[in-house]
Amino acid sequence: MPDPSGSHWRRRYETGVTELRQYLHSLSGSPCELSSLVLKKVYPKRRVTLGWRLKVAFADRYRTIDLLIDRRFPYTPPLISLVDRPPPLTWPHIEDDGVFCLLPSSTEIVSSAPVGVTQNLLSAAAQLIEDSVSGCNQEDFRAEFLSYWGRAVYPQAIEFRSLVDPQPPSRPIRVWRGKTFYLLSDDESVSLSWLQNFFGEKERDSYVTEPAVLLWLDRPLHPKEYPRTAGDIRRLAYKRTEQGAVILEDLASKGPKESAVLIGALTENGPCFAGVSIPAPRPAQQHSGFRPGRVPPTVTAGRYLGSTSISRSSVDRVDPAWIHGRDHDPDQTRLREAKVAIIGCGSIGGSVAVKLAQAGLGRIILVDPETLASANVGRHSLGAGHVGRSKAESLATVIKTDYPHIAAVEAHRSRWENLAQQNSDILTSCDLIVSAIGSWNAEGALNEWQLSNNRQPTIVYGWTEPHACAGHAVAVTSTGGCLQCGFTDFGKPSLQVTEWKEENTQVQEPACGAVYQPYGPIALTHVEGLIAELVLDCILGTVSASCHRIWVARKSVLDAAGGTWSCEWARMCPNRQAGGLFEERPWSFRSNCPSCQLVVPS
Repeated sequence: MPDPSGSHWRRRYETGVTELRQYLHSLSGSPCELSSLVLKKVYPKRRVTLGWRLKVAFADRYRTIDLLIDRRFPYTPPLISLVDRPPPLTWPHIEDDGVFCLLPSSTEIVSSAPVGVTQNLLSAAAQLIEDSVSGCNQEDFRAEFLSYWGRAVYPQAIEFRSLVDPQPPSRPIRVWRGKTFYLLSDDESVSLSWLQNFFGEKERDSYVTEPAVLLWLDRPLHPKEYPRTAGDIRRLAYKRTEQGAVILEDLASKGPKESAVLIGALTENGPCFAGVSIPAPRPAQQHSGFRPGRVPPTVTAGRYLGSTSISRSSVDRVDPAWIHGRDHDPDQTRLREAKVAIIGCGSIGGSVAVKLAQAGLGRIILVDPETLASANVGRHSLGAGHVGRSKAESLATVIKTDYPHIAAVEAHRSRWENLAQQNSDILTSCDLIVSAIGSWNAEGALNEWQLSNNRQPTIVYGWTEPHACAGHAVAVTSTGGCLQCGFTDFGKPSLQVTEWKEENTQVQEPACGAVYQPYGPIALTHVEGLIAELVLDCILGTVSASCHRIWVARKSVLDAAGGTWSCEWARMCPNRQAGGLFEERPWSFRSNCPSCQLVVPS
């Protein structure tokens, strides 16, 4: 949004206001301009600068409407508020201060037509009022349940975070009670895994869960049905989910200090949750007429689920299906079940690991013997706080903390060869391996290891050319060429996109043997995405044979770095010399490949 303090924006605002005033004064109903004092008093949170009050005729009677603008107008739409409105949550799409919810958050408006925008909004508001008067839009309360339940949440209520599978039936669940939020799940082990990832092992003694209950209803609650007391919850359960009522009674009969109740239902826009906490009745009420410890369970349940006031809470879903795609990613089940090892957790491997976690990959194994140096920080996904620490172990900690729902992240501070010798099952049990080592010695050996293992599992290799002016991702599957098939006998790729005047494009640090490639993190982003996308395609089964994907930078980037296109690239793509493109080609079997001839599967 542009800064409205500049002279251009002030002129734009003043012009828009002038056009809007002229339009309003052409209407019947004698629009009255509101004072700044009234605006601050009636709409303290809206930061509006001008407003007009209008009388509008409707089917049943005249109603009073306020038209409001802020200092960013006309780049933001006017707000429309119903002054003589019914109590909150009586009509849908009206905030507590009377302002209508008329536009989705993604709506774009035409700033050059402030009057046209205003006319459309007034028309939409009029239709909303007519629908509300007739009652034909009451089901909107159920379709958009989360918005309205959110307005009914108690100010001091603790937030619920849910890992519960959002589907029927009503059932017992578990709750962990933290200081700032409660975590609910179907299974205690799921909660413990999430908490250990999020908080770390040091707090594990406090990860104790208690019984809770999910009441799954046949339809979402209408505001008239929102519970206020424990008795309301009990009646709701018996009316809408008999199975849930039995579970609720059983939980209450044990007399817990507090019960967490998750209320679920399916809306036309997907599943929704509401949270309720039921505190225990006062001790005198619990034990009245009985000695402590001798109250019959049925009596305890009846007193527990009586007139005690409850607390309504918002529910934030943190389960994988919601985090990755908001229930609309059909690939999540397969991705969550997949296991991928990433060998080499440097600038490329580290970023690919994070991208795969963000995509919903369930199990990640990180292998790297090195520690993070200060010089790595500029283009590594880890920051300065991890300098001197194991790249693999630090990356595992970050991923688990940022994505605590992930099923498993392992870190191995060793070379892949040592890991394969000590426990080969760690690698052979993977669905796929990513190699971002950047060394032919190590990757040539990895290629022969895969060949000797009947070309299992699939391996995706990724590397960059000098100055990151081109990047490569090669998937070696059970069909097609092995890695060596596309390399020379001296470990050089058969296809190089770029050529350089200087044979050695690396820069020497003021230290013995310390060299590096001089490019930054932005140059790597295309290559990281190239590799991560190929990994996902292999896991999801869209890659059946070994293939080669290439990212080529713009020619201006290549020129600035002092390079040229290679003769082979020029022959292969004569009409694509401007660069800035992706290319895909098969990674073909080579009949005289020394690795294929040398390694005979056992």
